[in-house]
Amino acid sequence: YLTPLAEQGLSEFANLGLNVLTAEYGQRVRVVLQNGLNFGGESEVHPFHMHGGDYWVLGRGQGIFNATKDMEKLNFKDPPMQSTALLLPSGWTVIEFLADNPGFWLFHCHIGVHSAMGMVLVIAVAPERIPEIPGNHHICGEVTVNKVLKQTTAEPRRFDERFYFSRVEDSATS
Repeated sequence: YLTPLAEQGLSEFANLGLNVLTAEYGQRVRVVLQNGLNFGGESEVHPFHMHGGDYWVLGRGQGIFNATKDMEKLNFKDPPMQSTALLLPSGWTVIEFLADNPGFWLFHCHIGVHSAMGMVLVIAVAPERIPEIPGNHHICGEVTVNKVLKQTTAEPRRFDERFYFSRVEDSATS
């Protein structure tokens, strides 16, 4: 599950109500997308799109992802690479990406109202490698990489059990 932002040194984002996953440069990150029920008690399809790079779709399935039994269903040999993949109703999708493009990248449901409701994740790839914004560049407010990376005591907003991102720590391929 997501690590609290304060523990990642990215707690400035907590004030914005964002979920953040950090990745070190060159790290392979595997993410389990788990679909559940919406507020009306139904499960919907969600096209998930990642900015800043593409990812491999290792597999999909129905029900709740179970790392013990569902890992054998994943395709580590020749998975398709995509920038958008479907998360099917009442199902799961496992993706993996190589964190080789430093920046703060959005990963979100491509249905606008779903993104607005919180189906958004910021992936912070190697934030220590992001250069400072040049002094002559227009910015919104006083946002700089160093300011974003400062520690605060703010608590992050968390997804509830209806929908969540899960990070699988061991992303070694078979």
